[in-house]
Amino acid sequence: MADDLAEDEVLYNDLVPIIYCSKCQQLNGLEGDGWTLAKVRRVCMLAGPAFLVSKCYRCNKCPGNNCKDYQFRAHDEGVIKQLPAALESSLNIRFTQHGAVEVSLMDFLLRNVSSGVSFADSTDAVQELHYITYNRSKLGHLQYTAERGRLAQKRSSFFMGSAGASAQVPQPPDFGAYKDRQGYRGWVPSRSYLTRMLLAYLTERLAWTKERLAMVDEVYLRGDHTFRSASKVKTAEGGKAYEAVYTVMNEFSQVAAQWMVGDTSFREIEGGL
Repeated sequence: MADDLAEDEVLYNDLVPIIYCSKCQQLNGLEGDGWTLAKVRRVCMLAGPAFLVSKCYRCNKCPGNNCKDYQFRAHDEGVIKQLPAALESSLNIRFTQHGAVEVSLMDFLLRNVSSGVSFADSTDAVQELHYITYNRSKLGHLQYTAERGRLAQKRSSFFMGSAGASAQVPQPPDFGAYKDRQGYRGWVPSRSYLTRMLLAYLTERLAWTKERLAMVDEVYLRGDHTFRSASKVKTAEGGKAYEAVYTVMNEFSQVAAQWMVGDTSFREIEGGL
């Protein structure tokens, strides 16, 4: 029952009952202004682009726009800021001034950085995934249109006989280049753009972690593997004696325990933990 209620609240917009003008923050003179594809917001996803289209609104004689009509979209930054924090954090994308980035892309970059993969390699991997998606989409377009042409030829031969069978299959329309603004509209943000987004994402996650840690009123421990120290310990044959040093610290950043371990699976220190 609780799950059904939660779904209904989001479905019927009970959490966001009213949208105010993003310019003057008022409701008077505000009316719906239909839909438009002229200014879609591009979303950079992990393996390809996506486009966000939302409803337009018009604030007649907007006080915040020198009493001139002001048009805005439901996905503009001023509207997104009106969302409750709980609802905004549940969105699978993070908005910027003119675009947006998928959360899964941020998680992918964060995972690679945490694993020691350079940020440059990670962003190159994203670009490669985008071009793979583009080429796959282009190939699918060519195959689909070619099959439609062959099907049309078969139908023509059925009704027109040999004259229809000899007709040439039309060439498929051009799919367009990757960055064609009138076509595929591919988009991979720059490395600096992704860096800023990742830092903002980390800051957002850090705030949640600090909030949860502030609720802890008992003793807590934290642990981590260190590989540099273990790399200095060698066997008689010159190989590594250990893979890492696992250190456990208390809430005062004091070392509570340390183990020299052969891997990071925690099997060797399971009893101690």
